[in-house]
Amino acid sequence: MLEDLIPARKLAHSCKVIERVEEHPDTTEKDVELVRQYLDDPNWGDVALANALTKKGIIVNRDSVKRHREKRCPCQQ
Repeated sequence: MLEDLIPARKLAHSCKVIERVEEHPDTTEKDVELVRQYLDDPNWGDVALANALTKKGIIVNRDSVKRHREKRCPCQQ
């Protein structure tokens, strides 16, 4: 019964913040570039950026923002 099991493919280099932005139906390439800039901008706190994106309809966890900034994000490995 289990002979045909194969491991799920890992989504390497996948950033949850960028994924969520790209999933939004109104997102443009400019939006993706802007969120990358915001992630690099120390003036945007983790919570503030997550809340601002959520207000725009892009649900992002503050821990995902923090993980990206601490270089623990899969996109940086």
